[in-house]
Order: sequence, then structure tokens, then C-alpha cells
Amino acid sequence: MKRRSVFISKLILANFTIGIVVVLAAKDLAPSTSMWVSLTYVLGGTAIFSVAILLSMWLKFVVNQFLLNAGAIDTQWLWFKSDPDGLKAQNNRGTSH
Repeated sequence: MKRRSVFISKLILANFTIGIVVVLAAKDLAPSTSMWVSLTYVLGGTAIFSVAILLSMWLKFVVNQFLLNAGAIDTQWLWFKSDPDGLKAQNNRGTSH
């Protein structure tokens, strides 16, 4: 449980740091906008971006786990039409014994 809280605190700190940098840059671009309004938008945007990244990582994990449990050798080989010749030969040698 401690490891997760460290990860979440690092994520919040990173979002806040990115937000401060963007707000300081936005201060020059839109001087009439309040700093707190800019900070709210930036923190909301970085939080949404972080959630989207975490969801895509989780989805990739679930799909890869399903494929490996369904008999795939390696999920990276899905980019190719078939297994490499060396792997086919190794599999054929392993089944003949």
C-alpha cells in the first residue's frame, strides 16, 4: 500500500510542477487571466492527461495478458505475419521429442 501512495504523491507533485511552469508561461500569453484560473485549467488538463495515460497502460496490460494466456508466444510478434523461422524450427524440434 505504501508503494501506491508514493506513486500517487509523485504523480500529484509532477502535475503541480508542470502546472506551475505552464501557468508562468501563460501569464505572458494572457495577462488579463487570473493566475488561479490558469492554474486550475492546467492542473485539470494534466490530471486528465495522466488518467488517460494510466488507462491506456492498463488496457495494454490487460490485452497483452489475455493474449499470453490464450497461447501467444510474445505480444510483440503480433506486428509480423508469422513467427520467425528460427522460432518455428525450435518449436518443431521441441514437439518431435
